[in-house]
Amino acid sequence: MRAHEHERGSTLLDVVLASALIGLAVLACGALSLGTRPGSLEAASVAVPSFVARARAFAETTGDGATLAFTPSSAGFTATLYPHRPIPESAFDAATIEQRENFRVYFESSTSGPKAFAIFLSSSGSASWTAWSPASGPLAVEPACLPPLELVLGASAAGVSAAPVAKPSPAPAGLDWFTLSCEDATLRQS
Repeated sequence: MRAHEHERGSTLLDVVLASALIGLAVLACGALSLGTRPGSLEAASVAVPSFVARARAFAETTGDGATLAFTPSSAGFTATLYPHRPIPESAFDAATIEQRENFRVYFESSTSGPKAFAIFLSSSGSASWTAWSPASGPLAVEPACLPPLELVLGASAAGVSAAPVAKPSPAPAGLDWFTLSCEDATLRQS
């Protein structure tokens, strides 16, 4: 018998390696597609109200409330929870962060449009809001309770900026609307 100088075909190792590489590529594509918008909107539509609820519960424990700052970024926005409110006689310190979450969706609010804003939560459970960021420094007085805060979340910055802040009927796909009232500081889907 002659020894084969060149064998043809694939070995089991070749097949396993090729399958593993294809599997990794499929997983990477799936993660990218979920993280780049549609799934992110669904996740954010659950996570943002939950984050506001946690902030409200935290505010009740500090004795001086809490601040929830929303800051836009090129990839969506960041929500940062601070103990206390930035008002005179408060222990607010922008360097003290209780919790921070990044969301891969965009927002527009009835108080500041697509710019930074904050929700100020009292220890008694009520809320107020205004255009504000920690870089703005302390407020002279806490904002008055205004009409309900309207918040639009969307998968694209262009889609959110083109949307009315009040939810239209029928609502366009790819956008979710929320309302926050002063009295109970609960973010509800409209």
